Amino acid sequence: MKRIKVVCAKSWGKLGNYNSARRVAEYVERTLPNSQVTVEPLEEIWPQFAQWGQEMQDAAAHLRPEDVSREFRRINGSIARELAKDAVTLPVLQKLQQTVLSSSDACIGTKGIISGLLCDARRASGRDIPVLNWVTNPGLIDIPIHACPDADGHFVPLQEDAEKLCRRMAANPDAVHAVGPPISLAQISAGMQGGAAPEKTKGYALVFYFHFLEAQCLEVVKDVMSIEGEINAFVFYATMDPSVQQATTQLEADCQGRLKVCRACKQ
Repeated sequence: MKRIKVVCAKSWGKLGNYNSARRVAEYVERTLPNSQVTVEPLEEIWPQFAQWGQEMQDAAAHLRPEDVSREFRRINGSIARELAKDAVTLPVLQKLQQTVLSSSDACIGTKGIISGLLCDARRASGRDIPVLNWVTNPGLIDIPIHACPDADGHFVPLQEDAEKLCRRMAANPDAVHAVGPPISLAQISAGMQGGAAPEKTKGYALVFYFHFLEAQCLEVVKDVMSIEGEINAFVFYATMDPSVQQATTQLEADCQGRLKVCRACKQ
């Protein structure tokens, strides 16, 4: 029995990374039948990680959209400075050795910062254990604290994400794999029909709500809208990644009136 731990962020992004980690665990168990996969939030090992997650949630909930990215950059800069201090990193590396590496045959991090810590813990322990970096949000590839060049493999949603990661980290292309988003079109379609994914749908009105609208969210919406049939959808969000504004406008135009994207609340 191969023991695999998926280490994730439960407080960063309104459980989005945690739910993605659960999808990753399900995928690994399906593809490796003789495996035991568990999901472990880093917050349960390192409380400081939850404090940073709360700062991000507060920023996303209370700031204007144009101010959120600036505040996230400030928080990420603060995190980078803290991680540069041995007094901060050494205790968490020891905890990762004791709680994750010691009881695993392989580890998966669902954020680059987590995968990087797992790699550092592996180096400190001297154990030869595979560490994989599973990118559930490709927007993080551009953020320095999520760079993880020492991972043995990288998994990203789309081929364009794989190419970007190779450029940003100078990663070996053979170690970077495009595997699709954690929440797939087939899963959404099956949920709509209560069974297998349909080839055609009729008369559906869907409502999506994203606390933080980003590129990966739009990919899910785009996949759903591409199903043949009569589908109308509304997308509501609290805050939006500024980098997806143009893509959002284009997606609305492509759907020819069947899709409306709007903010769910006013600041």
